[in-house]
Amino acid sequence: MTPDSDPAKNNYNLDGGDTAPTGLTNQGYGAEIVWDVDALLAAGVIEPGNVYRVQFMVHDGDQNKVGGDTGEGCATVFVEETTTP
Repeated sequence: MTPDSDPAKNNYNLDGGDTAPTGLTNQGYGAEIVWDVDALLAAGVIEPGNVYRVQFMVHDGDQNKVGGDTGEGCATVFVEETTTP
């Protein structure tokens, strides 16, 4: 199997003009993950009163070189039920 070539470097040119967290070393590539819980709730994707586990996996993009790195993370989101007076 021959993997695709590396994507073009973006040097942390993130969507919406966001800046990368401080303390990172710019190696030419960067990405941002954002969950908009309110938008998911409005679209009916998630429901009030439930707990959700959000999991993601990242890869550093050098799959065709030595030392390709991956990582994953999780977050727990509880969507409170609201009542109107």
